Amino acid sequence: MTKSFPFVLIALIVMGAMYFFSDSREDREIAGEEEMREFTELETLERGIYLPTYVPFEIAEVTFGTYYVGPREVRGDTLLNLHEEEEKYWSIELIYFSKEDLGSGIRVVNADSSVILESEEIPYDEKIELAGGKVGYYSASDYGDQFLVWTIDNGIYVVEPMHRNAEPMPKEEIIKIAESFREYREGKH
Repeated sequence: MTKSFPFVLIALIVMGAMYFFSDSREDREIAGEEEMREFTELETLERGIYLPTYVPFEIAEVTFGTYYVGPREVRGDTLLNLHEEEEKYWSIELIYFSKEDLGSGIRVVNADSSVILESEEIPYDEKIELAGGKVGYYSASDYGDQFLVWTIDNGIYVVEPMHRNAEPMPKEEIIKIAESFREYREGKH
């Protein structure tokens, strides 16, 4: 054995630790991926979906929902969704609930940016540069409500912390969540 063996061993240990503790988004699993396996609706969507690899708490539960954001019309007593059959008019919502504080977590919303951006202007307090040259729009109210909005490909994404018993989430933490997003599933177009 040569005298360089301890140095090589230490270098390998350090490199292994750097890889293990790396923040590389490509190496990280989607947050709550195990809990989301039952959400078959995610697999039927035509558009690509990006989700966070990082949330700042241990996940107790993930819930999934969709809601219509397209044009509507009132006919008699009924409010009709005019284009229910078109995927672009449906937003998806995932809520990641914290194990430490069951009323707290983060809400992640994905919608087709052509629908949302054509129909409303997004109010914000601060324009934020995200990793990869993306631009996000952050807002926080006096009541503790916060959100960060940005686009990836043809989707608009919103991260909104929910904090029942806790202090509002630091803006830097919300940015870290947004920057952790990676492709969950490619679009089918």
